[in-house]
Amino acid sequence: MAALGIRTGITHTELKVTPRGPRLIGVNGRLGGGIQQLSLSAMDLDLTGYAARTALGETAPPRLVHFQLILLAPQRPCEVVAIEGAREVRALDGVGNCRFYVRPGQTLDGGGASKAVGVVGGVVPDHDAYIALVERINSLLRMGFACEEEPQPRFNGAELSSL
Repeated sequence: MAALGIRTGITHTELKVTPRGPRLIGVNGRLGGGIQQLSLSAMDLDLTGYAARTALGETAPPRLVHFQLILLAPQRPCEVVAIEGAREVRALDGVGNCRFYVRPGQTLDGGGASKAVGVVGGVVPDHDAYIALVERINSLLRMGFACEEEPQPRFNGAELSSL
């Protein structure tokens, strides 16, 4: 946020992980959909109130980093042929859930819209721990897809969003 001159406050920030690294999709000075309700139920944290107090110059103690990684489907038609590494990802410190919305044998119709095939979520002590955990998740989690032009490639978490 330093590149945008943002030092305090709340933003809804969207990134896409590509083979060339993370790419910023958008930043808005607001909460994303459902985040206020999620923060209240998960952490008893009123983010709207926090944003208002921050705007008035108050500071808050650091909090844990809660995350949710959305695993996206390829944008071309294919069949799910494998999901590997889920057990290892679930065993990692900081991972609270790792679930998939698809199964091997399922056909995906592709298309331009983003479609989630799974999610990994959890809680870590700080952003450095989050970055390290995402790298570990991406190294362990692999999904295989059979597409017309490529019979059975395997993609890790970081590669999924480029398909």
